[in-house]
Order: sequence, then C-alpha cells, then structure tokens
Amino acid sequence: RPRPDFLCSDDSESDSSDGEDKPEDTKRGRLQLEGLPKDCSEQDIRDYLKKHRDDDPEPIEVHVWYDEHYKSSTAHVIYEGERALPASLARELDGAIFDGMTIMTGVIDVQ
Repeated sequence: RPRPDFLCSDDSESDSSDGEDKPEDTKRGRLQLEGLPKDCSEQDIRDYLKKHRDDDPEPIEVHVWYDEHYKSSTAHVIYEGERALPASLARELDGAIFDGMTIMTGVIDVQ
C-alpha cells in the first residue's frame, strides 16, 4: 500500500551525530489507527482521543489518509515526550468502535 510522503521523509537532521542521547522529553511515540471511515479527518481523531481520555496530552501531529485498497482510512498520531502513551492507547483502543467501524491499532516507535 502506498505510504504518504510524510512517512517517507528523511529525518536525518534530527539524528544526533555526536553520539549523545537526546533528552527524554524530545523522544516521540506514534500511535497508528487503521479501519477508520473514509471521511475521517484529523480533527475527528483529535476529538475522539480527547473524548476517550481527557487527561492525556494533546498529540503534536495527526495525519490521516484514505487507502482505496482497504476502503478505509489510517491515522498516525504523534506524541512528543510520551513514549509510553501510544502503547497504552493502542491496548485500550484496539477493537474499539469509531463512527460505526472497528479500529485496529499499532505502535510505531519514533525517536
């Protein structure tokens, strides 16, 4: 399945060439939601996550795209400094209903 441009970008600028570890608060975690409705928007995802767990921090980025092959949309939700949050949300949301569709979740670790 085709990957959106933002997933194929070169993040070499963010790599540390001096071998030092990044501070904990600069690490990122990414939650993947699959099986979303065709017309799902970034704001729909933000609203759904806010409604589901109101006390969680806001994601720094949300990307949604439609996959013609699977006839559903996929979203990547990126959190900064919250590496454990995507895994926790993935466990809670896997199999949840979003606008009448059952969603599948996954975690992609981004550092």
